Amino acid sequence: MSRSVSALLVALLFSTMAISQDTDQRWSYPYGDGRVSLVHDDGIIAVKMIAGLEDERGSLLAELRTIRGVGKVEDRDLQEYPGLWYVPVDGSADRRMRERILDRLSAAGVVEFAGPVFHYREAVMIPRPEVIVTFDGSVDDEEIRAVIRQSGLRFIKEFPAIDPTYLLGYEGPTSRAFEISDALTELEEVAVAEPNFIHDLPEMATPNDPLFPDQWDMLNTGQTGGTIGADMKAAAAWDISTGSSSIVVAVIDEGVDVDHPDLLANMVAGHDAVTADPTPGGIPGNANSTDGHGTCCAGIIAAVGNNGIGVAGVTWNSKIMPVRIGFGNFWTQTDWIIDGLTWPVDNGADVLSNSWGGGSASTSIQNAIVYGNTTGRGGLGCAVFFASGNENSAVSYPALYPESIAVGASSPCDERKSPSSCDGETWWGSNYGSSLDFVAPGPLTTTVDIAGSGGYSSTDYTSSFNGTSSATPHAAGAGALLLAVAPDLTYDEVRTLMRQTADDQVGPPSEDTAGFDIYMGYGRINCETMLLAVASLISGPTNLTCSASGADVALSWTNGDSYSQVEVSRNGSVIATLAGSSTSYTDTSAGVGNISYGVRGFQGSDPSSSASCSVFMTGGATDLVWAPAAAAGTVAGGSAISAALTANGRSPLVVTTLDAVPSLDTFETVWVNLGIYPSNHVLTSTESSSLDDFLTNGVGGNFLYMEGGDTWAYDSATTVHSRFGISGLSDGTGDLSTVNGAAGTGCDLAGSSWSYSGENSWIDHLGTSGASVVTLTNSSPAYNVGVFNDGGSYRTFGTSFEIGGLVDGSSTRASMVASILNCFSGSTPPPPAAPVADFSATPTSG
Repeated sequence: MSRSVSALLVALLFSTMAISQDTDQRWSYPYGDGRVSLVHDDGIIAVKMIAGLEDERGSLLAELRTIRGVGKVEDRDLQEYPGLWYVPVDGSADRRMRERILDRLSAAGVVEFAGPVFHYREAVMIPRPEVIVTFDGSVDDEEIRAVIRQSGLRFIKEFPAIDPTYLLGYEGPTSRAFEISDALTELEEVAVAEPNFIHDLPEMATPNDPLFPDQWDMLNTGQTGGTIGADMKAAAAWDISTGSSSIVVAVIDEGVDVDHPDLLANMVAGHDAVTADPTPGGIPGNANSTDGHGTCCAGIIAAVGNNGIGVAGVTWNSKIMPVRIGFGNFWTQTDWIIDGLTWPVDNGADVLSNSWGGGSASTSIQNAIVYGNTTGRGGLGCAVFFASGNENSAVSYPALYPESIAVGASSPCDERKSPSSCDGETWWGSNYGSSLDFVAPGPLTTTVDIAGSGGYSSTDYTSSFNGTSSATPHAAGAGALLLAVAPDLTYDEVRTLMRQTADDQVGPPSEDTAGFDIYMGYGRINCETMLLAVASLISGPTNLTCSASGADVALSWTNGDSYSQVEVSRNGSVIATLAGSSTSYTDTSAGVGNISYGVRGFQGSDPSSSASCSVFMTGGATDLVWAPAAAAGTVAGGSAISAALTANGRSPLVVTTLDAVPSLDTFETVWVNLGIYPSNHVLTSTESSSLDDFLTNGVGGNFLYMEGGDTWAYDSATTVHSRFGISGLSDGTGDLSTVNGAAGTGCDLAGSSWSYSGENSWIDHLGTSGASVVTLTNSSPAYNVGVFNDGGSYRTFGTSFEIGGLVDGSSTRASMVASILNCFSGSTPPPPAAPVADFSATPTSG
């Protein structure tokens, strides 16, 4: 070995690990070229009791009585994950006391493990005393055994599908998982290591079947008050095919009611990846009586059609393979997920439907998805569908992986499902972004329910299943229907055909624009058009790539047949007709933002199927200005910042949606305009995480400016707020008149003064914390409105007014921005080097 395993690991494993709350790097682990950061919940710790205790709570209380700094444990603190308790921690407990609490509990004979609790977006993540290690492919078995032996780790399990990947255990508090993962990743023998987490994931939710008239998703007659025809066109597709028994769809979920009368005829043998909860009824893939989620999903995919009972699935005849990876409102673990994603690939599944998500990125989970794409179906690849999420925000993992087919939800009125869509379900919205593939019906879905009263209704059916949990099996069922007609399609071809036959521009024009858009992807799935498309005997182009070079986009492809001409389209509009032998094209007028391209060949007037790709163009921008639509008051804050940046020789790009940009790391500086009440945007936890990652991941820029009247003292603080060193002293007033510069260490704005005539409502009064300094004040009454913070590896500047509200005089908006730029870098920062390529998409062909 090129490095000493003992030096890197043994000392680490047997040393005492301090729990640091003030260093986010502590609570992060490697993924790709960056790191995934988690938010530490300092109000609780997780304690997993050993199995078989007669009085579990009593045993825990007996231990806690001897430990200072913990609160009272109630019955409600017992989680659905067997033996797992949340123990409150006193607010007065400092870091050292938390350390002692964890050490004491970890050493207790009745405790299996104890450790901190973390959050990633809406998911709860609890590390076990285990790590998942993927070794370099060139390392042999003896070297692997040597690393495990010398590190003091314990072999638990191998994942042969994504070999060489192992689950390894260690002794002590689970907080050590992060540093052990880092130490292992430093070894040349190891590709990557990451903690094994417990996840509590957020919820994602003309036949003769008597409930078919209620199934607006299959045939929308306006039965829910929606728009007639705003459906998947499943009823029309059934005139072409109702599916094939040779196509198997794995429903990877909390199990499926394997004896449900509307599913039984389509059920095949399943698998149970869960190790912490007994297999229900001893039948692999079966569900607990109170876990109805997977059963509802299975019914949408393949409830038996035309059988005189219940409902009809998208594909009446395809088979359902139930795979259980969680239970009890989706408690799961990373190792269960890996097992659940790879087992069906090895056992004959063609399509994998996953109505779950919301956790953080994981190399091993992504590798399991890639395994399905590349190995499944004899090398043709399994189509792996994932729910985009229900937070009305950015697409969540695992749907965010490029190898996943990300599915959003549509309403009965052909809108992106949002809190304001016509269905009336105001409590959720479909996640969106540049990784979204398409949308499918989501709310008010009529489907099968788990038998008995433990499901979503007291009967065997429900009419209110919803979420992208509902949209995803609709898409998976459509994929199975497609493979029934064209079983030799590759994974890429399935994805491309579903994208290109989706109905575009059926939603609101503000969101559903021509071609790809971030709200509805390539459109709402159309099963009839999809099946008709595979009737074409002309093979389409393959291996299409699109890559940016400056302002141009270069396309290249391989012709799949002999063509008389080739047609290239951008965002749904034809931009070039080329000779039939052409295999490349350069678009010199691409523009900025998300750009989608399609290429298809013709034989005479008959078209082939089309290949597609997409790219995000920055237009050479150096700075990103994010001005959410909700912040559009009487002052145009985003355009004011943009104009001031331009006056300083910068090249800004203005967006209204943060998720419109695939990666913030292209930019050196990000400027955020949150607006002034009542025209203000409240920062979400997802948006905060994106900004915080940009600031701290060390990949791209590290300068962040944020302005907002309510964001510092009234709105709930998020992770990124802590980077500014701002203490919100007061919800503010409406008496800001003159903004004066102040002399702060590292950021001296003294001598400058700006008149203010902006929206001037509830301007937060600011204080400082840590090493931050006051940079801007109001004259009378005196209070602070600007703070600069040098965090070492990053710098921030926050204000409680909008730059657009300043009046140009001897000091101007441009001079304000120049001063901020100087504080960020010591002088006006030069533009970053032009990227070789912007965010080119993985090629999809068909």
